[in-house]
Amino acid sequence: MTKTTKKPARGRPTDNTKRDLILDHAVQLFMRKGFHATSMDEIARDAKISKLTLYTRFGDKDAIFAAVIERKCQEFIPDQIFDSFDNENLYDAFYKIGIAFFSLLLSQDALSIYRMMASEAERNPHLTQLFYETGPQRVKKIMTKKFDQLVREKKMIITDTAQAVDHFHSLFAGSDLYMRAVMNIGKPPSARAIKAHAIQVVYSFCTLYLKKMPPASRPSSR
Repeated sequence: MTKTTKKPARGRPTDNTKRDLILDHAVQLFMRKGFHATSMDEIARDAKISKLTLYTRFGDKDAIFAAVIERKCQEFIPDQIFDSFDNENLYDAFYKIGIAFFSLLLSQDALSIYRMMASEAERNPHLTQLFYETGPQRVKKIMTKKFDQLVREKKMIITDTAQAVDHFHSLFAGSDLYMRAVMNIGKPPSARAIKAHAIQVVYSFCTLYLKKMPPASRPSSR
């Protein structure tokens, strides 16, 4: 007797596909109209789903926004990238994470969201807090935990790991490349300029904080 395997229904989107579809339409509306002016009705309409489905999946607009930020961060800085600290030369690990972080900051979606946060900050501080907790703070918490581990292993010289993480981030977010991009001055930075800045940041940071510098004077992944 031949066993028949039931084939999955065609044309029916998976749960993740539907979720991504909702977030795709939501982020487009947020960018075009701003968070405050975007309604749940509009998101449901553009995503071609019922309001009941939307509310069942996300609950409210804040949850949709948080999911948008989390997805963008995971796209550039997935949780597993921090395993580089355990599996690779520390210098190369810092370079990999640094270039991923800088590429995220300079992506068009991230720049648009940052500008939107600036416009929403006074009337909706709850939203900016949500953005900070879902995006920057998540990365900082993971890095601080890794730095604590490296200090225990006597691979880094740090008295305040949270401060060192802030230092690492500020070397990117405080750069002229980033400030010009935020203010839409000139052309977007090239991939070469992004890599060159990341290399200099990592070299300076590691010179200051690593217990022992590797033989190479620059990241081997350049």
